[in-house]
Amino acid sequence: MTLLLVLFLPAYSEPNSQKKVFDAEIVKVQLLSKYSGTALLAAIDPRYVVEVRLQNDVIGIGTKGEVIAFAIHSPTRDLRMKTISATGGQHCRLGVIWKPKFKRFSIRREREAKETNAKGSP
Repeated sequence: MTLLLVLFLPAYSEPNSQKKVFDAEIVKVQLLSKYSGTALLAAIDPRYVVEVRLQNDVIGIGTKGEVIAFAIHSPTRDLRMKTISATGGQHCRLGVIWKPKFKRFSIRREREAKETNAKGSP
């Protein structure tokens, strides 16, 4: 049995609240029907669960090293993944925003910063 958790977090209660962007390691992506545990709702029609290990503290989400599960609709759409077969260990930047109208989170993989050379230019 999977418990989808909808939280009202003070950090996201302001109408002008900004997106939280943080570094994470993708631990696992699996079908929601095969997941057993608690996940934060991050889609209107969740079909998958992504577990991520936080690489830093994120107010309202969790602390560094903690594994957090998000119920998402599609790894392709939300995480820009082509396949979920070998996802463990991928590092990424995620953007999360609280959507009060829908009482859920929205999660998206952020574009990775381009590598810079020694002079600081891309």
